[in-house]
Amino acid sequence: MIKYNKRIRFLIVGDGPLLNYLKNNIANLGLENYFIFTGFRVDIDNLYSQSYVGPFPCNTHAGMVEAVKYIPLVAGKGQVQKEYVIGGETGFLCEDNIDDYIEKLNHLLYDNNMYDNLKQNSIKLFYSKLCLQNGIDKFINLYKKTYAITPNLPGGTRHFDFGKELIKRRYKVAIFASSFHYSLLKETKEYNKKS
Repeated sequence: MIKYNKRIRFLIVGDGPLLNYLKNNIANLGLENYFIFTGFRVDIDNLYSQSYVGPFPCNTHAGMVEAVKYIPLVAGKGQVQKEYVIGGETGFLCEDNIDDYIEKLNHLLYDNNMYDNLKQNSIKLFYSKLCLQNGIDKFINLYKKTYAITPNLPGGTRHFDFGKELIKRRYKVAIFASSFHYSLLKETKEYNKKS
């Protein structure tokens, strides 16, 4: 992508176990000026609202539901990704090769009318199918369907928010996570005291 557009910047959010590996590879390629590493963040909505497009060349859905609210996505053709991207309507689904991703990202970067249409459709998809406030039952069904297919997906704050919403509705909630941040644990304890 950088070869085609020198103004492009990539925002890498998170602090997972491959962070240093990724930083080292980028440094070895001399591409540090094109990447911004934010570390762990809870203000995901803020980051997506300032972004232009969401490339998701991975096998998980981590961050996708938040992104759909703001920007078109370019993702793989896995079952989970198809829950968040309607190919050609809200974003693009790609074959598992870099050339397909680059081609579709370039479409979004250089065709303003297409971008605007995909962005509007993406936002509509969020509010009609994925928005927690507009249908907890739809979200529960999507959540169950997604995790029934791929139970090992990493979590994020959306799972925490989902749990809080269920608690508000008097459901009992147990959180099982392999990497649960202390700040969320503290907030969970405080939230349970209020409920």
